[in-house]
Order: sequence, then structure tokens, then C-alpha cells
Amino acid sequence: MCTAEPEKALLDLIYIRYMNTRELPMDEVSSLVDDMAVDGLDLEKLYRYSKQFNPKTRKALTELKL
Repeated sequence: MCTAEPEKALLDLIYIRYMNTRELPMDEVSSLVDDMAVDGLDLEKLYRYSKQFNPKTRKALTELKL
């Protein structure tokens, strides 16, 4: 069994939310992130992984101030 690292899981969540709706309302994304323990995320790893995602997903990280 393969388990995603928390940083990759967060990016997947943002990406899937965008792909399902073709929108990325920041209030919804912010609400999802508020329910997560993001304090323990490795921000360097998060931004390194984000380079594999579309610009909208990367922009969400900036808007979330992560």
C-alpha cells in the first residue's frame, strides 16, 4: 500500500477540487485547509511538489499564505 505525504495530499485535494468544478473559490479551499493540521507541513517540500501542478493550484498556495 502506498500512502501520500501530507504535502502531496494537500495539493491533490486542491487540484481535484479545481478539476471537478473548473473553479477554485478560495473560501472553499480555505475552509478545507482550516480543517487540516497544516502547521506540520514541510513548506519547502510543498512548494517543490507544487511545481508538478497547474498554475491555479500553485496560486492557491500563495493565496492561502502557506
